[in-house]
Amino acid sequence: MSDTKIKLQRLERILELVRELTSTISLEPLLHKIVKAAAELTDSETSAIMLLSERSGDLRFVAASNLVDQLVSIPVPIDASIGGASLSSGEPIIVPDARVDSRHYKLVDQLIGSETRSLLAVPLQFHDHRIGVLEAENKHDDGEFDQEDVETLTGLAAQATVAIENARLYYKAQQELDERERAEQELREHRDHLEELVAQRTAELTSANEHLQLEIAERKQVEETLRQHTLELETRNEELDAFAHTVAHDLKGPLGAMRGFVQVLEDGYATLSGDDMRDYLHMIAEGGNKMSDIIDELLLLSSVRKVEDIEVCPLDMGSIVDKVRRRLTCMIEEYQAEIVLPESWPLALGYEPWIEEAWVNYLSNAIKYSGRPPRIELGAASPPQAGMVRFWVRDNGPGLTPDEQMRMFTPFTRLDHVRAKGHGLGLSIVRRIVEKLGGQVGVESQEGQGSTFTFTLPLAPPK
Repeated sequence: MSDTKIKLQRLERILELVRELTSTISLEPLLHKIVKAAAELTDSETSAIMLLSERSGDLRFVAASNLVDQLVSIPVPIDASIGGASLSSGEPIIVPDARVDSRHYKLVDQLIGSETRSLLAVPLQFHDHRIGVLEAENKHDDGEFDQEDVETLTGLAAQATVAIENARLYYKAQQELDERERAEQELREHRDHLEELVAQRTAELTSANEHLQLEIAERKQVEETLRQHTLELETRNEELDAFAHTVAHDLKGPLGAMRGFVQVLEDGYATLSGDDMRDYLHMIAEGGNKMSDIIDELLLLSSVRKVEDIEVCPLDMGSIVDKVRRRLTCMIEEYQAEIVLPESWPLALGYEPWIEEAWVNYLSNAIKYSGRPPRIELGAASPPQAGMVRFWVRDNGPGLTPDEQMRMFTPFTRLDHVRAKGHGLGLSIVRRIVEKLGGQVGVESQEGQGSTFTFTLPLAPPK
């Protein structure tokens, strides 16, 4: 093939490439077209484009006909490479054998496992603005690059520089356009938001406090959830400390009284009459009974706290209440109490031995601290769709203050003040029992109008 025909084919290929470059606006496809054409037009094994990094000041590979991942991360110094020399001088450089050229940056060959022999480097420049280097490497058949290759690659580099700059400008313009559209969209949204604020101002002022309270409640709920585990551990530790204090303090009272009476008997044994001795012995026995009751309460409370799962079943509440009345027969007769019962009881789920103790605590407190004579009403109701049964004991006593009601069921509260009205550890037991069975306890009272103590249990499913 004649030289003229070869030159004509090269020119036609360059013109065809120019048309492709001018129709390509995406940078990455554009770069790959350039390196492919460069290798083809110069009859080279490979070609590559390195662009100048404004940030680091060195050259970086952005496209190569044999691009591998390692190339992208290799910085090529301008002052220690053939490509850098071409960029600095603004002139093409032909290297017949790069292996013996001191300007060749051999680290690239070492890292990717290749060997550069012949090399042609042409600067990518537009007027005095230089943006990088276009290289062709290893002429086929171990040939050497000639002036025609220089002219071909220089012409391609000129067109490539314009195309790259156009692609960069397009990309920048597209970014600015996108940014402007985002800004305009934000402006529209802001304007619409302001219009909504103006339209809703009156309504928002009215509901501002409600929203604030809701946010506070939600934040407290989140904080409470995060602290829950710690609070549970702290509560357990506090209950253990208070439990020990209750045992020591509540048993100390009757024990001290018993020791005092024993000392009186010991000192005055020879002079005391039989009646006095019987009175002292009776009071010692009462002290022992009080201690026994406190110990029984503590053991029951401890057992309720330890049990994780309990098997519940439908309760015959009428039968349970009858057992409780028989247990309290002496107290009922002593106080001449009137007990009013309902005609029937709703069917609830629970554990009979525990519920019996709950009724004993409620009813005995009502008998001791109601009016004279005590009139006590027992009852129950099941609100529609509530799924729970509410049981109550209503007395005609002096009632309770709001502060006493708040402390009534608190576990291991200092018992002197509340026990003065007959409540305390026993109500702690009731609370533990009912909560363990899935219910809740409560008290409703007004001073001078009696009190109503309640507990709830799950409603038994219909048979």
